[in-house]
Formats: sequence, C-alpha cells, structure tokens
Amino acid sequence: MLKQFQNFIDKEFPNLKLRKVLLAVSGGVDSIVMMKLFELAELNFAVAHCNFQLRDDESDGDETFIKSIAKKSGIKIHTKKFETKKFAAQRQLSTQMAARELRYEWFNELSEKYGYDFIATAHHQTDVAETILINQVRGTGLAGMHGILPLHGKIIRPLLFTTHDELFAFAQAQKIKWREDSSNSHDDYVRNKIRQKVLPVLKEINPSLEKTFTENARHFYDAEILLQGFLEVVRRHVFTSDKNNIYMVISKLNQYENAPAMLYFLLREFGFKNAITSAIYENMGSTSGKKFLSETHQLTTNRDQLIITKLHDETQLIHNYYEIQEGDDGLIGDGFSLKIKRISLSKTKKIDFIKSPDVAYFDADKISFPLQLRTWKKGDYFHPIGMKGRRKKLSDYFTDEKISLPDKEHIWLLLSGNEICWVIGKRSDERFKVTAETKKMLQIAVSF
Repeated sequence: MLKQFQNFIDKEFPNLKLRKVLLAVSGGVDSIVMMKLFELAELNFAVAHCNFQLRDDESDGDETFIKSIAKKSGIKIHTKKFETKKFAAQRQLSTQMAARELRYEWFNELSEKYGYDFIATAHHQTDVAETILINQVRGTGLAGMHGILPLHGKIIRPLLFTTHDELFAFAQAQKIKWREDSSNSHDDYVRNKIRQKVLPVLKEINPSLEKTFTENARHFYDAEILLQGFLEVVRRHVFTSDKNNIYMVISKLNQYENAPAMLYFLLREFGFKNAITSAIYENMGSTSGKKFLSETHQLTTNRDQLIITKLHDETQLIHNYYEIQEGDDGLIGDGFSLKIKRISLSKTKKIDFIKSPDVAYFDADKISFPLQLRTWKKGDYFHPIGMKGRRKKLSDYFTDEKISLPDKEHIWLLLSGNEICWVIGKRSDERFKVTAETKKMLQIAVSF
C-alpha cells in the first residue's frame, strides 16, 4: 500500500515532500492509516484532532489515544475541545454540520498560524461512492456526481487511491491500533444506511464498485469542466450589463436547443434553484413585471429581457426581508410564493371568499405600498381582527396560541408601511379589514 500511496501522491500532489501538511486525524482506522503512511513516506506533517465532546468518555478516549501515538512517534499534534451541541443550537445547524464548520475553521486557523500548506483528510474511494449515492438520492447536478476530489483549495485527500476495506486490511496486517467510533454502527445517519445496507448489495453486482465510482467521478468532473467552458461562451452571447443590472436576452437564449436547461445553469450562479428557474422559464417572454427572488438576487421579466439585480443587504433573504412594490402581482422566492389579486367591489357583484389561513383580504384603500414581507422580531405588535381594535404584542399572541419557539421562527408577517396587516397563516389586522364601505379589495395568497 505504501507504494500505491507514493505513486498517488506523486501524480496528484507533486512536490508534496517540500510542503508542510496538517493531517485531520479522528482516531478511526482510515485516519490512523493515513498518519502511518505519511510517517513511512517521510513527509513533513503534523496532526490535528478535534474533540467534539459528543460521545462523553469515548470522545476523551479518542483524544488520549491520538496524543499517545503522536508522543511515541515524535509527531507534533494540535488538539481542541469544542462545545458542538451548544454551537449547533446557536447557529440552528445539525450536529454534523456544526462539527464540520468548527473543524474547518480551526484547521484554517492552524494553517495560518503554523504555515501548513495543505490540510489532509482521510477520505477514500468508499467515501466517494457513498457521497455520490447520497447526492443522487437527494438530487444533484454534475458537481454532485463527481463527489470528492483529490484537491479542493488547501484540502487534499491522499487516500483516494484505495478503499475502506483495503485500509482496514493494511491496518490489521501491520498490527496498527485504532479507535472504533460507536456512532458508525448506528443506522440513524443517511451515510451509515448507505454504508451498511446499500453498498453491500451493489458490491454483489460489482465487487470493484468503489473503484468504478471513483473512475466515473473523474469522468463527471471532466464533463463539468467542459460544460463550464461552453457556458462561458453562452454567457458572452446572452448577457449584457450596466452599473446596476445584468440583462439576459430571451430571444438569444431561445436560440439554443435546450433553453430550459441552459437557463438553469446560467441562473444557478445567482442563487436561483431549479423550482424557481422552471417558474421563470414559464413566465419569460409573456408577462412583464414578474419578480423572482433568490437569497442574493432579484430577477424581473421585461419583454425580451430578464433583468437580474443584486439585492442590497437590507433586502436579502438572509435577513428575512422582501419588498413588494405597487403594481406587482406578487413574487416568487426560494421555497415560497406570494400572489396579489386586485378586486373591485360592488353591491351587485358577488365575491366568493376563499377560506384558508394562507389567503387574506384587505381594503385596498387602507394599504400603503411598498408592502413588506419579513419574519417577526421582538417588540412587534398588531391589532388582531375580532378584538375590536385592541393592540396585542406578537409575543403574547404567540403564547396565547401555544406557538412553540421553533414554530415562531417560521412565521412571516405582511406589513403595510410599518404596520402589521397580516400574521401570515394566523390572523389579519383589524385596521385593514374589508368592510361594507370597501370599494377595492386585495386578495393576497401565500404558499411556503
């Protein structure tokens, strides 16, 4: 295995012997073998171990184990304990994502402080196969099909020439000790389900499955590079820009055989996801003034153009804030849509009101544009319809309605001026309700 390792290093990371490498070592068989191979190849490296404190004494045991190996071999080691669960709760992340953020943030700090040129992780061909299968199940493009690459920025994966089973066999043959992570035996994680239940069945069909996936991943990566080159040619053809906006000419886009797919790839860089891109394609060239939103950009249809505008900080989705201008018939964002219908009322015209928590009606003459769509914040209040105009804090309303804290974070408000006119999905405001004197009405429907 050492010879294979050296050949892979020479091919993928030339001159690595002249560089300083930081190895991410957990204590499992994969990372312990990686450390052993670096030692046998006489490379310049140090070790970093993260104690995420997720498995009580087991986590501390991993740290003690790594320290003892490093001390015995004279290897420089960095260790750090993280309050992973607390960090995950603060950032509203899964435990796995929180650990990933903490890990790489610390690795980068170490790299800057001690001058490490690369950070090495112990990903192997089995990880590639698992990652591609997971991406396929969840839905992916070409990037998800090439899975894990040998080099990504400062991150290197020097074990991508081999599989987990081969690393395990090498460790046994060399009488190398390692630590077993008990969580790897659980099937409550998607990756563990793939590893324990799916891969064994597929390997009955193709015993060299991991190597096949790794070869295919390279082909998909090559295809992605070719596609990016072609898309750059298309961008120069269909896009123009000025100081404030980027313009896509629809007639030029339609010259390409698969315009919907082309639109998806071109708009992806502006944060528009597949569902929104499909809606844009259905509306482009027909209705002007339609607005679509991603986390970073707004797109507006305008005759033969799609106008793309970068959102200012105060209107970005990450701040949970949108504006709806007078004349807009709604907007479509990532994971939600809002539609506005203007209705003239008369005594002879019968209106069929839709009874749904996601549809509300307002006196148009009482509404001021631009409307605001945002999540709630401390100090918000409104005048719930049916309470004879009495004012109520939103926090008190949520308590009365027995709305949990997590659910509160997903409740949106519609505001006219700076006044709440609708706690969406819950209650409208008395001040904006339709009465017998109403002449023009707004029907506003929201779906998330």
